[in-house]
Order: sequence, then structure tokens, then C-alpha cells
Amino acid sequence: MKVIGLTGKIGSGKTTVASIAARHGAAVISTDEIGHRLLAANAGLRTKLTDYFGSSILDPAGRIDRPKLAERVFRDLTALEFLNKAVHPLIQQKIEDIIRDNRESGTGIVIIEAPLLIEAGWAGLVDCIWVTIAPREILFKRLADRGYTREQAISRLKTQLSDRRRLQFADSVLRTDTSVSRLEQRVVKLLTEIQAGKC
Repeated sequence: MKVIGLTGKIGSGKTTVASIAARHGAAVISTDEIGHRLLAANAGLRTKLTDYFGSSILDPAGRIDRPKLAERVFRDLTALEFLNKAVHPLIQQKIEDIIRDNRESGTGIVIIEAPLLIEAGWAGLVDCIWVTIAPREILFKRLADRGYTREQAISRLKTQLSDRRRLQFADSVLRTDTSVSRLEQRVVKLLTEIQAGKC
């Protein structure tokens, strides 16, 4: 089994690439989805975060309100660092569990879709790394389409590695400012190479 780390800036097309790979037989692990589930269901994590941030990050039902939490951490790098230190070890444990389950079930390729693959220290979990990139204005447009203001988009992009730094870790680069069909051809080519023993 080969494990691929798929990373890139917010809005750079990771989820599109992961969806294409899934259609062609790869198992996909989304670290964002794992993180969302942890925030919703892990009582110990909720207590740790409310001890630090206070009850203002909770919704009326007493659950972590992710938009409120995001507004706090993306305005304060110290708070973001605290959140990452609290959440990342839990996400890594879940990633390792899912990788093990896929290995035992005979899965051929697993893709870990992780915006913070490098920053979180998860590169050691993968056999090779794919990096998605797109021009900055396309990132802003995609984020605007998701409802982010330009200020919110800038604050999130500023907390992530530059493309130049991220590309130093890349085994393969996927430019996503292209048609879906051309991007699919590129993803299928890479999957075929991996199945042939190249990474």
C-alpha cells in the first residue's frame, strides 16, 4: 500500500484532486473532516478549548462553534498555535488508525488530504507528497465563492506555508488552474505511476 500526502494552500484544489482520486479507487482521509468530528464529539478537547478560550466559542447548545473559534485563532497566532497543539495529536492518532485499517483490508492507495501536512509534522506518515497550487487571485475567488471575505481569506493564507516552501517537499505538483478534465488526466497519470511502483 502507498500513502500519499496531498497538501496545498486553502482554496488550492486539494478536495477536487482528492475527489478525482477517490473516483479512481484511492481511499481518502480528510484531516479537516477528522478535525471537525473531534470538535463536535470529543468532550476532553471541548473542555481544553473552553478552558483556554472561554465559553464565547460555544453555540447555544454548548457545542464548539467552529466559525467563532476560527475568528479567534486567525486573529491571534498564539491562540492558533494552542489550538493546533491540542488538536493535531488527536488527528494524527486517527490518521494512523485509518491507515492501519486500510492496510489490513488490502487498499492499494491511501491519500491523506491535509492542508497542514508539513506544518503538523505528518510528512513522516506518507510515502510521497502531492502539492496543489493555483495563482493567488484564483485562491481569493474560490474562497469568496465559499463565503470568505477578502480579509478572512488573507488571514488564513498568511498562517500557511508559502508555495515556495511547500514545493520543497513535493514529489509531484498539481496546478489546479485548469479544466477538471485536464486535472483528472494528471491525477490518473500519477495514480498509475504509483501503482507501477513510482512515487
